[in-house]
Amino acid sequence: MKPIQGVMITSGRGTKMWPYSDVRPKCLLPVFNQTVLHRQILQLQQVGIQTLIIIADQRGMAAIRAEVERITHRLKFKLLIRYVMVESHDGSADALCYVIDDIMREPTLVLYGDIVTPVENIYQLIQSYEETREQALLVSALLNERSEDWLCAYVDDQKIVSRVIAHPRSDVNVRLSGAYVFDERIIPYLRATSDHMTCVQVGVMPPVEADLIETLHTFIGAGGTFVAYYAQTYCIDLDKPWHILEANARVMDEAASQLTHSVIPDSSYVSPEADIRGHVVLGEHVRIGPRVLIEGNAWIGDGSVVDNGAIVRGNVAIGRNVEIVDYCLITGPSAIGDRGVLRHGAEFSGVAFPGVYLYHYMELYGVIGEGSDLGAATVCGTLRFDDGETPQRIKGRREHAGYYAHAVYIGDHCRTGVNAILMPGCKIGTRSVIGAGVVLQEDVPSETLLYVEQVIVKKKWGTHLYGW
Repeated sequence: MKPIQGVMITSGRGTKMWPYSDVRPKCLLPVFNQTVLHRQILQLQQVGIQTLIIIADQRGMAAIRAEVERITHRLKFKLLIRYVMVESHDGSADALCYVIDDIMREPTLVLYGDIVTPVENIYQLIQSYEETREQALLVSALLNERSEDWLCAYVDDQKIVSRVIAHPRSDVNVRLSGAYVFDERIIPYLRATSDHMTCVQVGVMPPVEADLIETLHTFIGAGGTFVAYYAQTYCIDLDKPWHILEANARVMDEAASQLTHSVIPDSSYVSPEADIRGHVVLGEHVRIGPRVLIEGNAWIGDGSVVDNGAIVRGNVAIGRNVEIVDYCLITGPSAIGDRGVLRHGAEFSGVAFPGVYLYHYMELYGVIGEGSDLGAATVCGTLRFDDGETPQRIKGRREHAGYYAHAVYIGDHCRTGVNAILMPGCKIGTRSVIGAGVVLQEDVPSETLLYVEQVIVKKKWGTHLYGW
């Protein structure tokens, strides 16, 4: 395969991912205890890309640079990385205009920074370009998804893209999946991309931004050809909070299917009293103590402790320096980020970002943001009395989250008081507090304190009421 360069677009606002987009670009969201950026860098190296340009905005640039430095400190790779900062959020086509000179020099793989897909899909997309010498894009079949939720296209029997439509009602058979191979033929259309979107059906109301789908629309309308490569397995766009759970589950299932044996370094210890009914992949200095039950596959990072009756069921990834002890329960597919703490009687299923603290008789299912501290006996509901799906609202629009509709979504650096009850589907914004005894039934904005004002009745009581 002829070497090509890579461009990663990370500069979008990501507002539909609230509350997790408050403090990070979406490329820094964790999947299987690894940021999407980390995962994509490894994949780009695997497919032979030697130069990567990361397009970021001012808000995300420092965090992205720090993550790349962290990755390069731990891993050795030869990928040359360059950064380009965009001045405003004017759309993906506008972002690519910052690197037009690079695209003119050689074919370019353009990858959105919030896409989670196996490396094979990226490799085969590049192969499609190499074999046909036509620009190529990655697509996914619309299965149980609504076309109105996505940027879509119609692909004919020869795998040629005949039209692209943004958030259509019909007339499409695939959704665009955030990966493209461009060459110099796209340049004049990139430069001419309007912020007035025309690739929409009548009655649809597009935003004012120069989106890449409009570039594709004008290129195809002028007689240009794009070939489509169908993703053979999952391709997840981290667009909304529940996609974090979906991506984690799919990546973890893929990793589990490739496990054939356990990996236990000499520096790690597994008690003979531990009951392990699957494969474990341990980092250095891991301790698995007595009365632990691991009923499935587990990946456990350096310095972590699983001890004293902890139960790990299903496929579970545990980060570095995590403490999981004292008869807590983790049900997979789940990922616990670095420095997490799960102690006595805590039950959890989902994705916990780094530094989450769960302790004392709680039951939670969903996504918990970084550094959140949940009070004793905080619980969430996961089933409605009518057995129906909990409706989600994203930016005021009613959304269908399917299997993940009943999960709770807690932002970064949140706290709950004792006995807080979170009803199915609630989202809690970043740096918010839910007070003791609150029964939460709606989304809470970021940086909000919510507590109950209790009515106290005080009366005289004593022996005189009993006849003395």
